[in-house]
Amino acid sequence: MQEQHEVASGGSPAAVRCVAGTPGAQQLPLETLSLNQGQAGVPARVHFLLPQELQGHNLPPGSNMLQSQTGGGHLGLRVFHRWATEGGRDNLFVSLTGSRLAAPLIERLLELPMDISSGTIDGELHVAANDDATWEFPALTGKLACRDADLHFWDSPDDIVGANMDLLFERDRVYLHKATGAYGAIPLSVSGDMDLDPLRGGQYRLQASVGAVEVNALRASLGVRPIPFPIAGALRGVLHVTGPLEKPIFSGSASAVRPPPALLVGVEHTPALEALLADSTAVVAYDRIPATAANGVFTLDTATEMFVLHSGQAVPAGGGLIQAAGKMWVAAAAENDPRAIAMEAGGSGLSAAGLAAAYLAAEGDQVTSSSPSGISVLAGVGPVGVRGSLTGSHVAPTTRVDWAAPSSGITGTANFRPSGLAVATSGPGFSLRASAATSNPTADLARAANTQAEATVYGAPRVEAFQLEGSLASVDLLPLAQAAAPPAAAPNSSNTSNGHGSKFMGDAPPALVDGSPVRARVNGTLRLSAVRDDSAVARRQAGLPGEPGTGAYLFTGPVVLEGLRLNQLCLAHHLAGDITLTQPRLLLRGKGAGRGGDELLELDLALPATPSASQTPPIMAQGAGGQGSVPVKLYYPPGFAPSAAPATPAGATALLPEAVAGQGVRQAATAAAARLYGGSGRAGSVG
Repeated sequence: MQEQHEVASGGSPAAVRCVAGTPGAQQLPLETLSLNQGQAGVPARVHFLLPQELQGHNLPPGSNMLQSQTGGGHLGLRVFHRWATEGGRDNLFVSLTGSRLAAPLIERLLELPMDISSGTIDGELHVAANDDATWEFPALTGKLACRDADLHFWDSPDDIVGANMDLLFERDRVYLHKATGAYGAIPLSVSGDMDLDPLRGGQYRLQASVGAVEVNALRASLGVRPIPFPIAGALRGVLHVTGPLEKPIFSGSASAVRPPPALLVGVEHTPALEALLADSTAVVAYDRIPATAANGVFTLDTATEMFVLHSGQAVPAGGGLIQAAGKMWVAAAAENDPRAIAMEAGGSGLSAAGLAAAYLAAEGDQVTSSSPSGISVLAGVGPVGVRGSLTGSHVAPTTRVDWAAPSSGITGTANFRPSGLAVATSGPGFSLRASAATSNPTADLARAANTQAEATVYGAPRVEAFQLEGSLASVDLLPLAQAAAPPAAAPNSSNTSNGHGSKFMGDAPPALVDGSPVRARVNGTLRLSAVRDDSAVARRQAGLPGEPGTGAYLFTGPVVLEGLRLNQLCLAHHLAGDITLTQPRLLLRGKGAGRGGDELLELDLALPATPSASQTPPIMAQGAGGQGSVPVKLYYPPGFAPSAAPATPAGATALLPEAVAGQGVRQAATAAAARLYGGSGRAGSVG
């Protein structure tokens, strides 16, 4: 017995109309067939009508196909069924055709882990089941064209917007042709195929090309919160999706590219962005260090929740090469697991002067190794080799760095933990060891930060105490002083006619009358330790305003100087005293017994503000919830400033304060993505 069933879909529950092909079919009683409950809005009961009941439904002459308007489009469905013979299975064939159908209709008809908000679908899809295998999972054939679809997977941190693709179904596999769209701020172009039945070991075989995307917009689209140190630049690459449908494997490569101005519209203004814009050859910057090239190859296995960096390389703007590799467990349980992170890195040919210049140069100065701030002293160190590792849990990682400069004989090591840090370095004639105990009372705020400004302020460690021990053995300070001196001024009649010029300002080193060079060899040992002192008495004695726990820091503690000698002149045999260190000044007082009587030393130095301190945004007054907010500045390239912004001169940079942290950053990034890629560019929440 063979029957054809026509289905009309509309606003009311769909009716399946039975058109009998044999006289026996007309003997079917009027009955109701119960189906499994599906998504909300999908009919749970289908009513079969006898042929005489179809007369009032205005069927098209000579046609057994019922069609109706659904959601602004046109849908048609044909069902062919043949009862099973002895030992066989029923033969079922369902054919669907659609024109300009609303994409959200699919979400209502099928159990899909996504929300579809817009888009249209055209094409046809055929479903066949005629044996044991196809009744277990039907054979699908046909082609569907999806246009301008916006959808959101339930577990993803962002939306897929403006998706356009052609889907070609071949039994239990679907091919993607010309699939384009954007995942948040990430532009994608996808090709490949995937199996449809996860119970038969279905696999992904997809390749996605990722266009240039600003790194912070990429981070937000992936649901990753800002890290304490800022980063600026853009990335592009290729992503491969393979492995089982339930637990896919993501692998690919990424390389840094210099972002065009349109990608930088409305990004946060950070020291990393300043370093990137100041160097025309830089493609990316981390904190204050620009790099002229960077790339990496990675794998993320969702079954093991393991991220593997196979190879990462970066070329700092000052020269040299940095390489990294390792693995990271990204499961929720890895947050406190000491085995979660195992990363290693190495660098060769690095410039100590170039790296230090970014941090020691005055704010607004051009970063060069000849900056008149003592940075050029490091030029004599020579090329530096570095080895480093990052191990431990995500909450409490441990960083170790070892360095060596073979040409100058300088070596050192440093260890960083959430509870403290330790540094030791030595070279010809000197040694230095330092350690500090740190805390982070705002660590929870840093982990919940939505903006880079919040992550930087709340993620900065608080130094509670420190110790330092150093020694000098016949170290000549005059060459160092000459290297750190400002460059000589252009000669003029006032300083050349009398022939009296400062030797420190010229090219020739100072010399005695007989021509022998002047030496300033220093010997001595220094030991000091200090703890943070927030008591009201100590702050008043140091002349610091404000209540304890606010304003400038204050450290106090003992200090010892031994064997301090300049050439053959003994300056101090043994001095013991105390030190007071605060943001604007360093005060050292010491007293001891020398060969000629009591020795007294008092040193009071005014300390300049460091660039990091001057560039750290202040925390605004606390609100009702007891949590301070950090103001955010937004960057707009010339010609991209919003109409609401004050007019700026040609070539100037527009920096706009953002009172509500994070909102303006996301809105500006969304608008920039829309202008650059011509899409609707919705950015998802991070969270």
